[in-house]
Amino acid sequence: MAAITAANVVVTLNPDDIDRSPDGRVGIRTFPVVQFGNAALTYPALGVPMPAIGKFGFHFAIKRAYIENPGNGYIYSFDRTNHKVRVWLGAAQAAITVANHVGVAPTGNLANLAAGAFTGVEYAPGTPTGNLSNLAAGAFTGDAVAPTGNLANLAAGAFTGDAVAPTGNLANLAAAAHSHDLIIAANGETIDVDIGLHEANATLCGNIANAVTIVGANATRGGVANATPGNGTGDFVGDAVAPTGNVANGTGDFVGDAVAPTGNVANGTGVFTGDAMANLTPAGAVANGTGDFVGDAPSNLTHTVTGGGAVLESPLAEMDNTVAPASVSLYMEMVGR
Repeated sequence: MAAITAANVVVTLNPDDIDRSPDGRVGIRTFPVVQFGNAALTYPALGVPMPAIGKFGFHFAIKRAYIENPGNGYIYSFDRTNHKVRVWLGAAQAAITVANHVGVAPTGNLANLAAGAFTGVEYAPGTPTGNLSNLAAGAFTGDAVAPTGNLANLAAGAFTGDAVAPTGNLANLAAAAHSHDLIIAANGETIDVDIGLHEANATLCGNIANAVTIVGANATRGGVANATPGNGTGDFVGDAVAPTGNVANGTGDFVGDAVAPTGNVANGTGVFTGDAMANLTPAGAVANGTGDFVGDAPSNLTHTVTGGGAVLESPLAEMDNTVAPASVSLYMEMVGR
């Protein structure tokens, strides 16, 4: 690849970056910005050549040059003798290797020992041989199921009620027909007047001035005897009454549909009388135990260091001329004439 030349370097110097205040015998001071690099052109051997000093604001010579490093991992310096910018980086050194030391068997004792836990796999035992006795079936615990079906041969239950006095009125009454006996007393009294029947008037009368009533007729006094009439007839109009009491359960036959029960049957019980089984060997692993090692202090060990010439510091190295640096802008301060 081609290397960077002065034509590939851009110097920016604005009028307000030129300070003419120093004594003319010393010169002037400028603050140019220098840009180069595009990751394609390579770094030239011994530095990047700069454009003519006129680009930096001088006519005769550059007396001093200071570069504000951009902090990209490289160090930049201005080579006034050769009018170049040189790029420096840390020099590569051979790898430093620390040799392993052959271990020394420690001497001492173990204390506070604790056995490791046993973690075993589930063991499938063999089939025991023997007999069961005193067997009892397990109880069935089922879920409630609503039966479905029909009732037949139904008979209503008898009603047993409390006595209630009806309230209401009688209507449409009619007395029963009856008759009274006419008693003629025996001849034990003096007859004051004759009694006869007046046909034209249809009356029973006597030749007396005032009517006479025979009270409490009997065989002695005569007259119309008392008589007890028969039961009369009529309609009873009563108030509605809520009956109180109980209706006995009716009877009937329930013809239901077949239902599959749901639930569980508890384990049955019994006594197993079996033959002794051979010893079983468990499979698993025992974890490492724990403890404290109380040992003697080992002697000092020496490790050898190789590589890098066993030197930790070395001077910076200049960028290799096969490297194509990326673009960088360097802010400078220069003094010259």
